Amino acid sequence: MALRDRIRRARALGEDLLFRERLDPIPARVARVARVARKIDVLGDVHPLAGPALARLALRSGLSVRTVHAVHALHTPDRPALVDARGARTYAEVDRAINRAAHALADELGIGRGDAVALAAENCAEYVITWFALMRLGARAVHASHRSKPAELAYLAAHSGMRAILVSAASLDAALEVARERPGLAIVTTDGAAPGARRFDDLLARARSSGLPRVPARHQGSESIVYTSGTTGKPKGAVRDFARFGVVEGARLLDRLPFRIGDRHLVVAPLHHSGAQAFTLIHSALGATIHLHAHFEAQPALEALSRERIHSVFLVPTMIRRIVELPADVRARWPTPDLRALVSGAAEFPEALRLAAIDAFGAPVVHDFYGATELGWVTVIDGTEMLARPGSVGRPLPGQAVAIMDRDGRRLPAGETGLVYVRNEQTMSGYLGDAAATHETRRGAWITVE
Repeated sequence: MALRDRIRRARALGEDLLFRERLDPIPARVARVARVARKIDVLGDVHPLAGPALARLALRSGLSVRTVHAVHALHTPDRPALVDARGARTYAEVDRAINRAAHALADELGIGRGDAVALAAENCAEYVITWFALMRLGARAVHASHRSKPAELAYLAAHSGMRAILVSAASLDAALEVARERPGLAIVTTDGAAPGARRFDDLLARARSSGLPRVPARHQGSESIVYTSGTTGKPKGAVRDFARFGVVEGARLLDRLPFRIGDRHLVVAPLHHSGAQAFTLIHSALGATIHLHAHFEAQPALEALSRERIHSVFLVPTMIRRIVELPADVRARWPTPDLRALVSGAAEFPEALRLAAIDAFGAPVVHDFYGATELGWVTVIDGTEMLARPGSVGRPLPGQAVAIMDRDGRRLPAGETGLVYVRNEQTMSGYLGDAAATHETRRGAWITVE
């Protein structure tokens, strides 16, 4: 690289660091992390004898989304981590299963750093375990709907270069059809045995080790790919590296949302969408018990909120509407006094529905956010602010810059309509294999989605 290019890059990096420092100065970050640590009771959750083991884990493998289950397995091994239709698994059990899945993927299927593996099953423990196993290997997780048609799955396979795919009974036939054209594609099923597919449980049983895989620090990315349909053309694969979501970024979010260590969280939105993924990651980091429903149904979801004493749930507005429109006697039979956060996202949250949700659950409970697969979290608003500022999607989180620009990249004055551009530390790295589409979203360090 020419000296001139090195100087230019160094200058750009320096300018970016100064920009981020102005957005969220270091003293403010330190104070926020300390405040959030007290708020969520971090120290009260740490087992006093787990300190040396946690230090060894941090030195050996780092502390990131890759190792959150290992952390909680050391000091709260018996706390339920995942609950689905097949039952509950503790943090110790899930951590061992993640390690076994990582070793099995590497040894039996040859999956390594940068290799793509698709997850095309309903919400279940196997989905989460395989996803975190891919993080521990530095491999890529391609999130796909279990309802994908063969042609849709074939496109994702060709575009991402996927080496293997986790399926359920619902997606098995589509995967088998794709595999006939891609003989090297390995199929792993969460359900019973099927010709041409391996059983997930059998892979784990044959794994050579339940220890944490050793992956060099430089290979410890945690890339997830979510395909966004857009309005025209083929879906584009937005690549996010969740290893970038660390303590500082977590504190920015937890300062505005009422999540706590050891909470109970309900997942009814599909995990192949980025919203459900984000909440699963956050609550895994918090050592929460995550309840997984394969599908959303309004009354079973409400019953679970009440019966399991759920503290938080992410719902798209359509789901909220179906719950608040349940008969009054049904809602009265299933109260939700433990619910602290009902978070809406992924679509417009209409004002009338906001008011209905606030009436049903209380203003402090209802939240909304603006963000996107490509952008991550941008703004958050709670019900009290919604009542004070109807139509608002909230204030940007610390560390976020938001600008309204026209199509030529010029900033527009207040009151004019344009494109929302965002600058933060959690935007996508780009669209997989599509430099042109990636370039279209950017104006220097700013990024937009239409």
